[in-house]
Amino acid sequence: MPRPLVEDWDWQSRGNCVRWPTEVFFPEDQGRHGLRARQQRAMQICRECPVLRECREHALATPEVHGIWGATTPRERAHLLADSEVPVPRGSTA
Repeated sequence: MPRPLVEDWDWQSRGNCVRWPTEVFFPEDQGRHGLRARQQRAMQICRECPVLRECREHALATPEVHGIWGATTPRERAHLLADSEVPVPRGSTA
């Protein structure tokens, strides 16, 4: 986890997601019907985000098991974490 310092978390305020309702990035909360389309919508917003890398690194280091983070689904992040080629993000104690 990042230290509890503003400069370690300020990337979140620069994300494209701050202009959207939270539920856009947690599409699984709305049920399975249409889930993939909702995930794709959120991931498209993420792909154009200036803090995509920081967001993805955070989601992998935490690890975030819900929602779309850094243009990845929970399943994609689980696969990335299981892949031995993925380096442990900076600041992680894993």
